[in-house]
Amino acid sequence: MLPTRVFPLLSPAQPCPVCEDPSPSVLHVYPVNHGKPRATSQLNVALLGCASCGIVYSFPRPSAEDLTAYYTRSDGWDDRITEDETEALQRVQKLRSKHAADLDRLAAVVDLPTADDETRPRALDFGCGVGGWLSALSDRGWETYGIEPGRRAAAIAAREHELLYTPPGDSSLDLVVLHHTLEHLPDPAATVADLTASLRPGGAIWISVPNLETLGEHRDLDYMASDKHVFTFTTASLRALLALAGVELVASSMEPSSAVAAPNPKRLICVGVRRGAPLPLPAEPLEPALAALAAYGAGCSEPERRPPPSRLRYLARRFRG
Repeated sequence: MLPTRVFPLLSPAQPCPVCEDPSPSVLHVYPVNHGKPRATSQLNVALLGCASCGIVYSFPRPSAEDLTAYYTRSDGWDDRITEDETEALQRVQKLRSKHAADLDRLAAVVDLPTADDETRPRALDFGCGVGGWLSALSDRGWETYGIEPGRRAAAIAAREHELLYTPPGDSSLDLVVLHHTLEHLPDPAATVADLTASLRPGGAIWISVPNLETLGEHRDLDYMASDKHVFTFTTASLRALLALAGVELVASSMEPSSAVAAPNPKRLICVGVRRGAPLPLPAEPLEPALAALAAYGAGCSEPERRPPPSRLRYLARRFRG
């Protein structure tokens, strides 16, 4: 028999990291995949949900220092980026084309400024990777800025775009992009607030994240929640997160016939516009997450409810030291 380990939730859960509600609920417990480079030493992690703002997140979360180390060290996120010159350029070109289509989707739901002889609209991609989104914007005359912690990715992005360490905070931007970045951040509410302060009134924000709302369909819980994807989202929770920063969510890929329809059910795309003061939170924002987890659980066969044999063998080796 494996020895009993003290589960981390025996430590008191902290208030919601987005709205500070003091009583988040435990929704699920899952094992951390330690067969991959990881950002935590925890064996098991709980999924907590907040009834006030709808946010769903891992507990305990890796520290900001742990996440920074993972995204910058050689065996972490940055290791995915090739240092081969030809491959790097091919990657940028592929992403440039992909995000040009995303830019068309964005332009269908918000009024974007256009470049002329005197002015160029300004965009910041927070977590820009190799700069694919920024390249699509640059091709249309935008002034482009990126923030990227990974050394290899940043070096590629810096060939075409100006890299920053922090958002400017001066209401000078016309667009902020968060493309599969928000789920990785230790404090998404603070980041969204900083980025909103960098947007002009009426400026737009594009957010792409894993889609918890369709979990019953795609059934990939490991992608929704992990030691790297420390927050997971529905349209309602993104609406609440943006509302706290004074941003109105104006389009979601979950809406029927949406112009920003996501190409994959695992992906959620939302577009917001900066309005000013904080906005009201949506009613019962946690309900879509609860429904998605219930649908996932109802569809599980009995073998899916138990750890696979390979997982049990790994844990047995780990417990034996």
